[in-house]
Amino acid sequence: MDTPKKRNVTLSVDEDTVRKAKSSLALSGKTMSEVLEEALEGHLSEFQINSLASKLGIKLRRMSSIEIKKRRPRAPEGFNSSSAIKEMRASRI
Repeated sequence: MDTPKKRNVTLSVDEDTVRKAKSSLALSGKTMSEVLEEALEGHLSEFQINSLASKLGIKLRRMSSIEIKKRRPRAPEGFNSSSAIKEMRASRI
């Protein structure tokens, strides 16, 4: 598989942001280019998801991990998930 062609890009970024980013990058072992490329890929993915949701008439809503945990269904009191999993696996055989 061919390596994707790279392009140099000139950016204007707040000096303090660059300084802080360089410090964290040194600790993470990533380059500024890697992090910016990942951020751009994330932006493009989000844009595609939002576009598709809009075409399908789906309203998206961001939720924090705390909201997700609060909304997650809970097993009834006394429910033994281990036994339930073993039972489901046994029924597949």
